[in-house]
Amino acid sequence: MRSFFAFFKKECLEGMRSGRLALIGVLFAAIGVMNPAVAKLTPWLLELLSDQLAENGMTVTEIKVDAITCWVQFFKNIPMALIAFVLIFGGILAREYEHQTLVLMLTKGPSRYKIVIAKTVYLLLLWTIGYSLCFALTYAYSAYFWENAIAFGLLPSVFFYFVFGCLVISLVVFFSVLARGYGTVLLLSGASVLVLYLLKLIPS
Repeated sequence: MRSFFAFFKKECLEGMRSGRLALIGVLFAAIGVMNPAVAKLTPWLLELLSDQLAENGMTVTEIKVDAITCWVQFFKNIPMALIAFVLIFGGILAREYEHQTLVLMLTKGPSRYKIVIAKTVYLLLLWTIGYSLCFALTYAYSAYFWENAIAFGLLPSVFFYFVFGCLVISLVVFFSVLARGYGTVLLLSGASVLVLYLLKLIPS
């Protein structure tokens, strides 16, 4: 257990020094604020463009914006955060292979599975914090501008996408153990998600 916490602490320190933790925080916070902002500004933007759209034969009708519009933006934008998360941390083991730091750690006696578990817990914890931050900001602004009570089934939907993110991260770690290349890990992880989607094991 001591070696597990040592590796976990190493990942946290490396994340802070490299700026990845700050980048993830800014990314999820920005998306959390952007969701209600886009929903709130949509009628105003369409009003500004109404004359130009009318010249092209398009008529702009009155648009009703509410909490549903805000949460639609949430589920449209959160996949971008997950993709960015995977791109940033997809090489979490590939970098160890490249710089041969993994060999140095293993020579000190710890088991490989402890290193993998420490990295997995680290990534899942980051995803949980980032996702929760994005959800909390969207929820707070949506409650301020509209009424979240009309968004029926919101919490199950939010939870299931969180679980989907955990699945994707687990696939990234799994293929990081099998393949040493960053690009290979991303390719295999993306292909696996696509296969699960085509088999309808992942709902659209």
